[in-house]
Amino acid sequence: MGDDESLFTFGIMQQLREKGIPCEMYHEFAKIAKQFSYAEKKNIEYVIIIGSKEIEQQHCLVKNLGTGVQQAVAFEKLAAFFQS
Repeated sequence: MGDDESLFTFGIMQQLREKGIPCEMYHEFAKIAKQFSYAEKKNIEYVIIIGSKEIEQQHCLVKNLGTGVQQAVAFEKLAAFFQS
């Protein structure tokens, strides 16, 4: 994740927090496997994947670490996804 993606992701994270959805962002530049491992160690159920492709297409990938199921969710529907 580059600087542009980090800044965009930070904005999404702030929007989720404003809606009462706890979240955090992995700030180090690391391979995705290391980021997933970090989330699993913290018992985080879902990870949100945002890269330049996702920003361009206006959606993110949400992966349930327990089931391995991954799905695309539009940014404007992300809060509703976690509130349901």
